[in-house]
Amino acid sequence: MKSSQISCPLNEAAYFSSDCPAVLCGSRKLSYTQLHHCVSATAQHLEKIGLKPGQRVAVVDFNRWEYLVLLLALWRMRCVACPLSYRFPHSTLINLLRNLDCQLLVSSHPEVLSSRRTPLRKLRFEDVVSFRPGTIGETPLKTFKISLDQPATIIHTSGSSGDPKAVLHTYGNHYFNALGANENMPFKPGDCWLLSLPLYHVGGLGILFRALLGKAAIVVPQKNQEPLEAILKYQITHLSLVATQLHRILQNKANLKRLSSLKAILVGGGPIPTSLFEKSLQYGLPVYLTYGLTEMASQVATSQEIVFDPSRPQVKILKHRKLKISSTGEIWVQGPALFKGYVKKGKISLPLKKGGWFPTGDMGTLDDEGCLLVAGRKDNMFISAGENIYPEEIEKKLYELGGIEKALVVPVASEEFGFRPIAFLKPKKGVKVDGARIRSSLEQSLPHFKIPDVFYEWPN
Repeated sequence: MKSSQISCPLNEAAYFSSDCPAVLCGSRKLSYTQLHHCVSATAQHLEKIGLKPGQRVAVVDFNRWEYLVLLLALWRMRCVACPLSYRFPHSTLINLLRNLDCQLLVSSHPEVLSSRRTPLRKLRFEDVVSFRPGTIGETPLKTFKISLDQPATIIHTSGSSGDPKAVLHTYGNHYFNALGANENMPFKPGDCWLLSLPLYHVGGLGILFRALLGKAAIVVPQKNQEPLEAILKYQITHLSLVATQLHRILQNKANLKRLSSLKAILVGGGPIPTSLFEKSLQYGLPVYLTYGLTEMASQVATSQEIVFDPSRPQVKILKHRKLKISSTGEIWVQGPALFKGYVKKGKISLPLKKGGWFPTGDMGTLDDEGCLLVAGRKDNMFISAGENIYPEEIEKKLYELGGIEKALVVPVASEEFGFRPIAFLKPKKGVKVDGARIRSSLEQSLPHFKIPDVFYEWPN
């Protein structure tokens, strides 16, 4: 870690960019001055009700402006925020809360607040978050410090077993991830990033930290508001999407030409069909590809410029992180953004390889220019006649053929080969699945053993 303490990014933004918009949500508009006061008042209230430094607070809700205020107040108090997905089944939430040992739960969901199976104090947002606009004295803005080593969040991710893992991050993990991201893709006063990813995901938290460091604005869409509607309403400049969200935006052709305010669309979270790139280019959308993981607090490698050639997206390692390919082809990472460990039953474990490298479970390669190509998940790999096969690699090639909306490659047992790949394909409207033609096309870019034996149409 480069320094044990830094000046509070929120205080710096309030001091140097006091009137700049910080949070926009519906008709509510908070400047950095007002956000600072909301956070200060909320922290004072939490102290009065007995919350102490180091304690953990669970938050179960959809994105809302009060959520952002609560997170910032908890970090100012040196507490640990534990955002949990409101989509988890109630039984899963209970198990996760037991593992986290939280002292408080904040939510707006009646079923969560009324549950007797979670024996901890529960409060609504309106009981916690205060809104008190006013003026700011200069002294506290210049002197308030935050320790980079202080535990800040516990975010859940899925391991190879599918069970959620509790990932502990420090404030410094999020800070350095955002610092490298902003150095690659400038985000500055006057810009605004749509909070299109949930705050219980590192992608959502990354937006918050990038905004603080860049002194830019976050737009919190109202519940059930579609991203495209919010983009047009607020003149969004930056956007984070998964492939599914980008696909939905591209379906609304009538409004695509009105997206001139966009400077960058960051797309990640899995394989991106080539057809999405082609459509994005057709409408002049500024798409950037990114690879990241929860354990590295979001981005690890990102395009350095708008992707114009899907076959060469130029995804390079960002500053403040290191990456290498192991002898088995697995992607290993390290650096100041690397998490502190997994939380389980009161203990913290950090599974590292020799030299402090964390094995991501993703397979990939680095070319001569240092560009990263992700082949797929190590967990998804299967062996056919002694050869390693990654379904994602085959799916990517299928998308590149064009005419395919969805592709899924899975292994089936084979007495002769152990396993063989088969594919399910959902063609675009007016296109038919022609197995012979597809097989012939794949032979131009894949070895024979990776070509699926059968091509099925997507089941209803």
